[in-house]
Amino acid sequence: MTTSERPRPLNQNEKRVLEILQTHKHEHPDKPAPYTLTKLGKEVGITREGARQIYIRLSKRFELPRLVQTVKQERNERIKNLVEQRGTFFGIANRLKITDHKKLTYQLRTLFDQKQISKRPTYEEERAERREVLEYEILHMREKGYLPQEIIKILHIHRGKFDQRIRTLYDRGEIPRIKPNLVITKRTSHEEAAAFDEKVKELRESGLTHAQIAEHLGFRKYDIANSIHRLKIRGEIEVRKYKKRKDATKSNPC
Repeated sequence: MTTSERPRPLNQNEKRVLEILQTHKHEHPDKPAPYTLTKLGKEVGITREGARQIYIRLSKRFELPRLVQTVKQERNERIKNLVEQRGTFFGIANRLKITDHKKLTYQLRTLFDQKQISKRPTYEEERAERREVLEYEILHMREKGYLPQEIIKILHIHRGKFDQRIRTLYDRGEIPRIKPNLVITKRTSHEEAAAFDEKVKELRESGLTHAQIAEHLGFRKYDIANSIHRLKIRGEIEVRKYKKRKDATKSNPC
């Protein structure tokens, strides 16, 4: 072997890295070294890039143990495993405690483009599936006679989400009742208004208050008040008479 072919002597940092890795390999021959490049660099007192270059040079001359995966590589492996287990988008986010859905969407798209995963759970698709499940539950509970307030409490949703799903069910014709938030406009047919007023009249005669009628039908109090006003004008319901309050003070004579 000529002088030019002889391997150059190791410097101090290379000796330290080699000592750390060979000690671990001797103690745990089948396990990767519990170091990332960053951690290995801090142990020796050099940068991550310096540790990377030393590791590459030493691996060509010595049999070194593998390093543990970086945080990013480890997260990608966990994502791939969860996808293979038919994990959903929100299921993966909850398991990995990822609150930034845009970031998870980007990671899934990157893994899919690199052909590391065969399918890509998406935020939009799963939201659509959740909406369908919620609509089914609301429809099923309404058919059993639950009031809107009871459905909201049982399903742990806010009123806005409930109204939105009810509106969607009405638009698709899955609820055989009058359309929600009916307001008498030029586009409202006479049959729709008459059917709505008849329902309000029936509930009012059963003893329900305006607020209870609105809650039962899923309408605004404003719509119920308008309906009752139309019924009063047509003389279909009695106008309640209220007693005049007596003046508490008498007027002084001039």
